[in-house]
Amino acid sequence: MKSPEYTAGVTGIYRKYIDRYYENPSEYYVEKGDIEKLGALYIRSGISQGYYHKYNGRDMITLENPGYTGKDGVLEEKIRKTYLKDDFRLPVAAKARLPEDGEAELVLEWNGICAAVKGDKVQRAKKQPLTEESVKKQLEKCKNTPFYLENLRIQMSEDIFFPVKSLNDLRRKAVKCLEEKIIKANGFCTVRENSVRTPEINKESAAETYREKAEIHILAT
Repeated sequence: MKSPEYTAGVTGIYRKYIDRYYENPSEYYVEKGDIEKLGALYIRSGISQGYYHKYNGRDMITLENPGYTGKDGVLEEKIRKTYLKDDFRLPVAAKARLPEDGEAELVLEWNGICAAVKGDKVQRAKKQPLTEESVKKQLEKCKNTPFYLENLRIQMSEDIFFPVKSLNDLRRKAVKCLEEKIIKANGFCTVRENSVRTPEINKESAAETYREKAEIHILAT
């Protein structure tokens, strides 16, 4: 398993050069400092060429320095501060409406992108009415989502009843809708089923190749 620092550092550098190539292929170049960073992140840097030239071998391990040499504490700390945040979520403004005898509504907004959804019908309370605090508590439960509610406004009738399950469903529905809209607005797309064609395999050719490999193996042994 690679460490979070290694993963964040390496993918960040590769992302930089992929973007650079597509922006201007004719002036593409690699900075020496980034090559050194990759070497510092790789714990076996400088002691082996990995699988580049061979599959296995004695020179792929070190007997003199089992602790390896590639760690850079300063670089790893910088990566942790830049990428490995405990709570990397988007702040969302929210507005909830719960009118008596009407459908509950929830609107989420981030960076000009809005998602408005409707839920179950709000009923008049027969016993204990719904409070604004309980509505806020359920709608702010976004811990396992890409968002957190930075500003929540609630408009609700008095003496109403709305189940906790319905509040949770309304929140999940709105979060999913906003997430899909953000993805769409930023140019991402999903691959439709059957949109990727699998190349056909020539069974006779494959069988012939297998026989040739078997013959080579027998001769070699």
